[in-house]
Amino acid sequence: MDWGIDPARVAEISTIASSRRFSARDTEKFVLAITGGGSENADLPLWDMLQVLFSLGALTAGPRMPARDAAIGCMLDESGILLRPLRQEGPVRTTFAGATIEASATEIVLSYGGKEEAKSRSFSWSRIRRALGLADFLFAAEADERSEGGLAALRTALDAVFALSAFDEDGLKRAVQEPARFMRAWRRRHLPLLAFADLIRQREAFLNASGRRERQREFDPDDLVSLWSFALLHGETWSFARFAERFSALMREERSSVGRRDFIAPASMDTLMARQPSENPEEALIAWLDYQTILGELEPEDPEEEDDEPEEEDEDGIVRERVYAALMRLPAEPKFLNKEEREAIGRALAILPLAHEQPLTLVRSRAVAPWENRLVEASRRIAGSNRGQVDQSPEAFDYAGIGAALAALGKRLDELLLIGNALEAIEGPQSEAATAEGQKLLRRWRHDRASFRIDDAKLMLIFARHGGALRTVAAALHRINRQQKRFGETTDLVAQAASDEARFTDVFSQRYQGRSKRP
Repeated sequence: MDWGIDPARVAEISTIASSRRFSARDTEKFVLAITGGGSENADLPLWDMLQVLFSLGALTAGPRMPARDAAIGCMLDESGILLRPLRQEGPVRTTFAGATIEASATEIVLSYGGKEEAKSRSFSWSRIRRALGLADFLFAAEADERSEGGLAALRTALDAVFALSAFDEDGLKRAVQEPARFMRAWRRRHLPLLAFADLIRQREAFLNASGRRERQREFDPDDLVSLWSFALLHGETWSFARFAERFSALMREERSSVGRRDFIAPASMDTLMARQPSENPEEALIAWLDYQTILGELEPEDPEEEDDEPEEEDEDGIVRERVYAALMRLPAEPKFLNKEEREAIGRALAILPLAHEQPLTLVRSRAVAPWENRLVEASRRIAGSNRGQVDQSPEAFDYAGIGAALAALGKRLDELLLIGNALEAIEGPQSEAATAEGQKLLRRWRHDRASFRIDDAKLMLIFARHGGALRTVAAALHRINRQQKRFGETTDLVAQAASDEARFTDVFSQRYQGRSKRP
């Protein structure tokens, strides 16, 4: 399995590690500093980097080389002209911006703060090399359409830290903000699978425990419930609906990686330095992700960009991520969709491609959500009062009703498209019947929703602007509804709902009964 990083980015990291002559252990720590997995606080290596650069700049500054420039010189000092004397010519001591810096053959010690708040940090030369390597990484990180590049972030940080009249943690905290912001954006862009580290580990553990280790990662609806139940036993806290959304997001990211990324997670840092893929990629991925921390949600697409045509589907039939952004672009005034309608469509889109491929998973996630929400709230109240038991009885699962509600939303979008067509703002069937129907619908919408009571010219401009987004959302919802219709025609929905109620009851009786019992 692919962990998402571009091979070119791996080559950049490997080049720095090789040029700095890092040991395998130092390379490992260096990679973790870049990926954000070295500690609970992913910004700590950047704090080290700035303190090291500040210390080296102060130690090597001279009449013709200000401290800031000296720090940059130390970062680029491959020959050792500036750094070697600090290690070989005995202890070197200086003061700068209220801080005291001392270098020896084994370490550099930075001391700052007054007598009451005196603080001291020591950096071994191995740690200094890693900090300089991280500065190298920022120095070389190229700009893209979303950032000015690592060099701009590094320059901003150095300007800030060397402008301090008195070196302290508050000043350092301000200085580190720009490189920290850049690194977070870099990780979201180049290491997308890190956002799913825990879910990937849970999936691999489930496959091992269930005897499906032979790369069989296709999950049917019942497999997904089993995986969720397994994850709950191993510390997961997500509701089933949220778990289905996260699993769908992982599917989208993994499928989008096929054919455009080919670097497999390294089995060790030695293989990374050799730029060779692992011979056992699955085990390597899990071992490597054990070091990682969750980075949060994937960065959304730019909502400013308008589309003239609905989103196409790829070969796997996955509607692209920007469908959700198209939904968010639909105007609040006039009110194409009210809050409840927008949220209902959003919840269906959130589990693409499962909403297309597994209509049962979609209705399960919507049916169980209010029940599980009630259990969570009830268990919290009981935990606070220390008495009683959680009522485990479910609301009836109405799978037919869920499908009907989605179909009604699809019809509402169709009505909007007909109105746009009648206003000549959206391309569509140009028949007299279609135009007459659109005009009739517009009169009804104006009667029902005050926000539509504006003149035709203004309304036409709004429909023209949002027509592409409207068609995009309508196309995605129509496919979901087609699958729901087929599902209803081939499945006894009442029997399926009763079976699922029993299955979720078993899970919740263990999860919430144990949480609410008191001695």
